[in-house]
Amino acid sequence: MKKQVSEWILFARVDLDSALKLMEEPHLSQNSVFHCQQTIEKAFKAIIEDNNSRIPRTHDLRRLLGIIETYGIVIEIEEDILDEINAVYTETRYPSYLGLIPDGIPGMKTVTQFYALANSIYHQITHLLSSG
Repeated sequence: MKKQVSEWILFARVDLDSALKLMEEPHLSQNSVFHCQQTIEKAFKAIIEDNNSRIPRTHDLRRLLGIIETYGIVIEIEEDILDEINAVYTETRYPSYLGLIPDGIPGMKTVTQFYALANSIYHQITHLLSSG
């Protein structure tokens, strides 16, 4: 595995571990959600790097997934949850009174769903990279 790909995976793993640790404290749920998004973004960028493509400067998970799909790679994803994670990237970084988080701070049920998807995507991608 190329060094750059390994680094993307390492950083994705740190975000995944951070998300899990932050789930232990319900008042930190918005930070856990942020790290779930970052896990997916960095795992997607590892695939893009592995395919010798330029890494786009974007946090848009849908856009990154679209690039991956052009390589013929299929990742099992709950698309509605991916869209929710994609929408909260910026929203989790600013106070809800600004109108950025329509439902306020994410509850533990939402955080648990987001973590499960991030964990699934991370493991699917690490498996693809280790077998390819």
